[in-house]
Amino acid sequence: MTTNTVKVILLTLCAVISAGCAMKERELTVADLDRENRIEALPLDEKGAEAALEIDIYQAYTAYVQQAEKGDRFRSIALNRLADLELEAELEEVKIDDSQEPLSDEQIAAKKEEQNRIKLERTMELLETSLRDYPDIGNNDEVLYRLAMISNQLGRHEKSADALDRLVTRHPGSRFYLEAQFRLAEDAFVIGDYEDAAIRYTRVIEASDNMVFFEKAYFKRGWSRFKLQEYRAAVDDLMVAAAYRDATNAEKRMKDEHFNAYFYAMALNFSYMEDHQALADYFNQTRSAKFSYYIYTQLADIYLAQKRYSDVVAVLKQFAARHPTSRYLPQMEFRVVSTWERSGFFDNFYQAADHYYRRYNPAAPYWKGKDKRLLAAISPHLRSNIHSLASYFHNQYQSAPRKDSFKLASMWYERYLAHYAETALEDNVYYAYADLLAEEEQYEKAIGHYERVAYRNGIIVDQRAAYATVVLSERLYSKYSDPQQVVWRTRYIKHALLFKRTYPNDLRSERIVLRAAEMAFAGARYHQAINIASLLENVTARDVRYEINQIKAESYFNLSKFAKAEATFLYLIRALPPGDARKKKIEDRLALTIYKQAELERAAGNDEAARKKFERIASLAGESEIAPKGLYDALTLAMSGESWLEVINYGTRFRSQYPQHQHRDDVTRILSVAYINAGQHANAAQILEELYDIEKDPEVKMAALWQSAELYESLKDIPAA
Repeated sequence: MTTNTVKVILLTLCAVISAGCAMKERELTVADLDRENRIEALPLDEKGAEAALEIDIYQAYTAYVQQAEKGDRFRSIALNRLADLELEAELEEVKIDDSQEPLSDEQIAAKKEEQNRIKLERTMELLETSLRDYPDIGNNDEVLYRLAMISNQLGRHEKSADALDRLVTRHPGSRFYLEAQFRLAEDAFVIGDYEDAAIRYTRVIEASDNMVFFEKAYFKRGWSRFKLQEYRAAVDDLMVAAAYRDATNAEKRMKDEHFNAYFYAMALNFSYMEDHQALADYFNQTRSAKFSYYIYTQLADIYLAQKRYSDVVAVLKQFAARHPTSRYLPQMEFRVVSTWERSGFFDNFYQAADHYYRRYNPAAPYWKGKDKRLLAAISPHLRSNIHSLASYFHNQYQSAPRKDSFKLASMWYERYLAHYAETALEDNVYYAYADLLAEEEQYEKAIGHYERVAYRNGIIVDQRAAYATVVLSERLYSKYSDPQQVVWRTRYIKHALLFKRTYPNDLRSERIVLRAAEMAFAGARYHQAINIASLLENVTARDVRYEINQIKAESYFNLSKFAKAEATFLYLIRALPPGDARKKKIEDRLALTIYKQAELERAAGNDEAARKKFERIASLAGESEIAPKGLYDALTLAMSGESWLEVINYGTRFRSQYPQHQHRDDVTRILSVAYINAGQHANAAQILEELYDIEKDPEVKMAALWQSAELYESLKDIPAA
């Protein structure tokens, strides 16, 4: 150590000693050595000198402590100053020796921790030496406090508690007294010595200037008394703590988690008392209901966690009875509902839910003049409850269809829609209610709800619901006659075509469109029927294709578009396999279609065209009922036009194809005339012989026979004549 350094240290110590003599009660710090922590502000060369000076000061204090006698009062000051220097050194960056192999982060941290422990132990040793050698010095309360804190850091809790106990016993006026007493109380609480904890918390409460620990001391004394089964006294303490916090944090009450802890603790105490009436009695005596809602709520939660459902309900009903005007009444009464629901006691749950709905639904008289925010707070719960009850009874109805289940499910669905229609789509209520109504065959009400789900602005947004509207509109169409049937036919066709357009690949679309075409046809909306049927032109199912073309053919017929009808009927005939029973009916329709065309030609004076069409019936649909008539009409037209060869052609075909027809005899008579006029006397003579056989009138018979003979004679066929 240099001479100059020694001089500085000696002068400094003299200053310390002089200051100590002048100010007996003053604490000494590094400032008393006329040294401030200016190292960071110094140049590098000055920093080195400053660090060297620190070492010299530490060594000087150490030498003084070792050389001074125990009776030397300033030795205690030096001891405490050395302790300060140890702590200051502990706060500096711990230097790690350089080594060839670098240390891992874990090794560096462990080494720093070990160095820190050594420094703390040195400090503790210095403080203990000071207390041992100078037990009655005036600032020992601070020494004890520091010893307690350092012992606690080192994990020596008993030593820490001992130091704190000595502090509060020997220095009741110390500025560390309240904190020390509170720490001792906390230690006692942790180890389960609740009686000692309560005593020490009481000392904190009774001390002056105790506001720092006032609230905490009351709160922890309340818990200590709870552990000692002093429940009423515990509630008193907790109430004081809550009132204090409320007074200092009124605006943050609902966001302050400490309040929940206080109310839970109070409720827990009440849960250990004999019955629920203890809570009511307490508030009767205290004349304050400020925190009653929170305490009742916490007590209900405690019972609920213990599955004491009847006790939960009793507590909630007690609150409702005692606070009928409380703004929290709807929430508390809803908890009765939710408690019974959770319990599994359905009858109790249903009674509570029905009562709650009647009292608190959005249209109930209760809300008149009330803050709308209160209704908004319970609306989600009420909405959910109504929905769950509707679903419950709906499920019951599906399991065992009974009128009472249907009525209850319907009632709750209607209640939901009366108040929460804006969320009915979100909660799937419209669809579920529609299903219920459809199951009960109340199709008209059901379809309206399905439509709300299925369609938005003319497009389908829900395929299931859209299909349901198709099905129900068809059922309603079948149920009614005009004029209601017209309404449902229109509705069905609208829904069916939109479904087909939206889901062209849906396997159900073909049948849906086919039914729409059938309805349009049945309603004499033939153009519409054709247009709808045309949507299925490329359908692969043979039966559907057949029915679609049949609708088109009949629609063309009814629209007098006979040529198109004929072509479609011909397609149908060719599409049927041999022996199909339907072929006869279609041939009849084809024949009639051609006949209608022939009639139009005849009416227009186009006899030749008419004859050809009449005759064509027998060619295309010879087995049809109208085919003989068509051929007969062709015959008569040819007769009137004296087209004798055509008459002969039609007549012979008629007699050949329809030998048993009622007009056969007439055709024979016409043929006799045609043969004579055509100069075919041999054929005429034969036909006249047939006339002789079929005529009833003797004169006609003889005339036919006579004329036949004359014809044979003209042909020189004397034997025949």
